[in-house]
Amino acid sequence: MARSPAGSLVGTGEDGALAAGTLPTPDEPVSLREQTRRAVLEEPGSWSRISADGTWIADAVWAQWAAVLEPRGATRDLVAAGAAEHRYELWLWVMGERTWAQTASGLAGRSLRRLGSKR
Repeated sequence: MARSPAGSLVGTGEDGALAAGTLPTPDEPVSLREQTRRAVLEEPGSWSRISADGTWIADAVWAQWAAVLEPRGATRDLVAAGAAEHRYELWLWVMGERTWAQTASGLAGRSLRRLGSKR
């Protein structure tokens, strides 16, 4: 999904489904990234535990996505499950190999695919 000039990742298509344009790009949780990076560098192997259920990052984006996703039946747990599937890309963001825009876009896509499969 491409990022729109308005700073959003997805929007609503004619059928009411979410498509490119209106889901806000969440603010980058810089302190969370730094804290997570420190943790995985200090304790090798901890990434599996940290990223397993996706809640560590879902909490950071849900506040900005809830208003758009909740009316469509999404929950924070759905976003967390999308984040758990997206853990390898999240690892690249934590380690500084991906931008937040790339990471948030991928997370939005995974969350939306999960929402679509819920219907």
